[in-house]
Amino acid sequence: MGNAQPKALKIPASLFSHLTPEQQGNPSLVTSANLVAAARAKNEFDKRPDPMAEMNRRQAEQQFDLGQEKIREAEVKNKKGQQLGEKAKSLATELLNHSGLDSSIGTIQGSWLGQNMTVDSDSQNFINKHNQLKSILTAENLDMMTGVLSETDIKILSDIAGGGLQLKGSEQAYRDELISMGGVLDNPLPAGSKDNGDGTFTMPNGLIVEKE
Repeated sequence: MGNAQPKALKIPASLFSHLTPEQQGNPSLVTSANLVAAARAKNEFDKRPDPMAEMNRRQAEQQFDLGQEKIREAEVKNKKGQQLGEKAKSLATELLNHSGLDSSIGTIQGSWLGQNMTVDSDSQNFINKHNQLKSILTAENLDMMTGVLSETDIKILSDIAGGGLQLKGSEQAYRDELISMGGVLDNPLPAGSKDNGDGTFTMPNGLIVEKE
């Protein structure tokens, strides 16, 4: 009898694609060891994530990271807006009660020439704080304060930023704008009294009284 041909192994369909091209072309050459290697290759292949699922996962992570970044940016913006709003009110109160107010507001003293020629330290300090407050009222800063302050407050600040708080204007108008910004007088005038803008106020009975 001639030599018997080795019986070809039965190759599972699930493993066929993991055989080498030579083995796929001649299945009779496939051995048990080849099938074990093909099974290991299939196992590694099955562990790989689905490309579409992986892409969707990455997109979801990117969207989440983007959302978190926007939240952080909004939190930073709101915090800065709140700080700017509080600083503006604080400066308004400081200016309203500043000893240099009377000598810094007016047609002459509030002009560019008057500001640059002043030698009074109180007046110069007042002007510095005035400029600091004006520098807060920029379009960018007002945008940061939007959503933190009320719409009424934002409108008041926007109107003032657009041309208010003029040193060359009247003292009373300047005071009124500071009060509208949230400035608080340390010693409020008696009810019904009127500030005369010259360091005195008029009582309801018409008596003119000098401020303390």
